[in-house]
Amino acid sequence: MQDNPIYAGLVATMDEAVGKVLTGLVMKHPEIAERLHKELFDYLNSVGALFPRKDPLYDAQNEQAYLQSIENELLPRLEEERLQILSPDFDGGNWWGSQVVED
Repeated sequence: MQDNPIYAGLVATMDEAVGKVLTGLVMKHPEIAERLHKELFDYLNSVGALFPRKDPLYDAQNEQAYLQSIENELLPRLEEERLQILSPDFDGGNWWGSQVVED
């Protein structure tokens, strides 16, 4: 997800901040960090927790092409539709299929 330009800045900033804090704590208390790590993974293994695995079908180039199509094709088209709908002369017609009743 960090390769996604929409989230890259926010994720990078959060990762950096959290990483600095955790690195500092681990460096100050390596024995506690190792014990907590062992306890956590012992517990996760004891309850049969599933761990993420690398997707063998993942292709970074395909992801980039998809993200570029979103940015260059989908978002501009949606923006154009939004501007049409919000324009003062927009007539949505009877798109919902209701019978028009005049009082």
